[in-house]
Amino acid sequence: MAIRSFRFVKRRHTTVQCFAAAILISLVSYAHNAVACTMAPGLEPLRAPPSMYMFSGRVVARAPAHEDLQFFGAGSGFSVKVKRSFFAPQPLPPVVNIYPFDIGAGCGPTPLRIDDVRDRFPEDLELTVIASRRPMMLDKPDGEQMSPSSLFVSLWAGHVLGQDTIPKVESYRIETPEAWSLRGPFLKFQWYHDLARLEKVNSLRSKRKLLAKMIYSPSVHNQERCATLVYSQLPHTPESDELVDQCTEYRLQRDAIRRRQMSSPFEPP
Repeated sequence: MAIRSFRFVKRRHTTVQCFAAAILISLVSYAHNAVACTMAPGLEPLRAPPSMYMFSGRVVARAPAHEDLQFFGAGSGFSVKVKRSFFAPQPLPPVVNIYPFDIGAGCGPTPLRIDDVRDRFPEDLELTVIASRRPMMLDKPDGEQMSPSSLFVSLWAGHVLGQDTIPKVESYRIETPEAWSLRGPFLKFQWYHDLARLEKVNSLRSKRKLLAKMIYSPSVHNQERCATLVYSQLPHTPESDELVDQCTEYRLQRDAIRRRQMSSPFEPP
């Protein structure tokens, strides 16, 4: 299968190739299991999960097999030298063992074969990952206080970006499918980055400024999520109510455009 033969791009490749790599990384696992598994990917969280680790680095070696029978038995991984930490509940060690997993036919986490890991994560590959102590990212701490030397990464959820920087996203607005195909993977990582920033900033003014950008994210797709996102960070005030109204109005506009496109398939987006 062509997907299995895909190799991540390295830093010396062109920007266009990096875009293509990021897109394929985000879609590879879902496309591979779309027929076998009917479970759709869940919505992105509206707060940074306390079990999440987000950092960039470089692949430096193969990692020893990880045995966690509760989830999927022995899994092959790779070791990453941490370059920059964006979010970490516990301090990261200089080198972290990463164990990528996909979603199998039974809709459960499945490890990659050694050859797949070697092909898709060659040494010297620079990347950014969203990882956790357990294969499925939890909404609560797992209680472990030791250094997170071994973490899991979901390929199915698109939690690997084939570069060690997160391109800055000025706006979450996506007006066309073509724009989404180019920016979608970067928007996912920018979303988690912004969630982490929300946890770090203390002033209400800074939170409002960040939320004014985030309310247009595809991760906030209806009025309920608009309100949950805003009121989880801000008290009920005229300013926060205005943010929820702006978010809701934008969602209604996007829904109207989508319905019109479905009724007129030949109308340009």
